[in-house]
Amino acid sequence: MGLVFTILPLITLIISLIIIWIDKSKWKKDHLRHCLDCRINPRVIQPRLAKQWNNLDGITEEIFKNIQNENIKKQKQEENNKELNLK
Repeated sequence: MGLVFTILPLITLIISLIIIWIDKSKWKKDHLRHCLDCRINPRVIQPRLAKQWNNLDGITEEIFKNIQNENIKKQKQEENNKELNLK
């Protein structure tokens, strides 16, 4: 009887964690597919997958780097504006 109360909850917990992990990885892939901002982020979680989606969308490496540079410039400008506003 004691095994039922100790083993079954552990099995249920392990199965739940596996399901959550699978859903999370699927969500990341779908999110990268639809979110261009996430793909141009230099700290993207799955850069190889983002590169594949860029190729499918017709975004070449040169265009991608230009978009990334513009994005980095905007981020730096926003940081500078925040610093100026704090002063």
